[in-house]
Amino acid sequence: MDNKPSQHAWLHLSRENKQSYLDLLDPRVRVAVAFTWVCVSLSLSSHRSLSIALMVSFLFLMMTNLKASKTLIQVAAVESFIIALVALLPFTTPGETWFTVFGFDATYEGAEKALFILMRSNASMLAVIALIGTLPTSTFVAVLNAFKLPTKLVQLMAFTLRYIDLIFKEYQRIRNALKIRGFVPQRSVHTMKTFGFVIGSLLLNTLERSERTLDAMKCRGYSGKFPFCEVFVFTLRDSLFLLAIFGMVVVIYSTEWVL
Repeated sequence: MDNKPSQHAWLHLSRENKQSYLDLLDPRVRVAVAFTWVCVSLSLSSHRSLSIALMVSFLFLMMTNLKASKTLIQVAAVESFIIALVALLPFTTPGETWFTVFGFDATYEGAEKALFILMRSNASMLAVIALIGTLPTSTFVAVLNAFKLPTKLVQLMAFTLRYIDLIFKEYQRIRNALKIRGFVPQRSVHTMKTFGFVIGSLLLNTLERSERTLDAMKCRGYSGKFPFCEVFVFTLRDSLFLLAIFGMVVVIYSTEWVL
């Protein structure tokens, strides 16, 4: 299969116009390794083993052709949400007091739990971004089909990945139209009505688009199944990559259980 870098990856990450090492791998291997790495990261319970898993996830990211600056901005947006959630754990987990803020005690146990969650989530997120997030939408859906997942689930994933982006573009079009007309959001009834009209227009436009899409699919002979043209080839490079991943998993669990 031709795994040339595509600008239409389903996570819409900014990529450089060159081929990375991961682009040379069988997409099925990438998805399987990503799923495995998430399971491994979530099963770890020591700082040492989680640190190794996190470093390997960074290594995955370095093996891509993602633009560093824009990727860090996108990752930081997700990080802010995760940090906002785990920041409350030290104050809601009982245990030995670490410090006090406005009468609320933060505990060592809560801080340790927050650190574990932060490391696990980052190891999982970076692996998914590097291994799966850089796959074109059509290739990712074809991989799900190759894994013999239910047809309805595969089609639902295909439409979701495709039309989330289209709905967002439709929202941007409506927002730009409001800006051109001089709309400035304020705490007023007029602003609330305008937002209501925006949501209503977005829903109606989405419904009309879905009807046009269905008619177009029927005209092209859609019978309930997608024809997938991708042909995946498992090579020696994929075998070596899987062997390296297996070795990393062995090292991590050895660190987890022995040391």
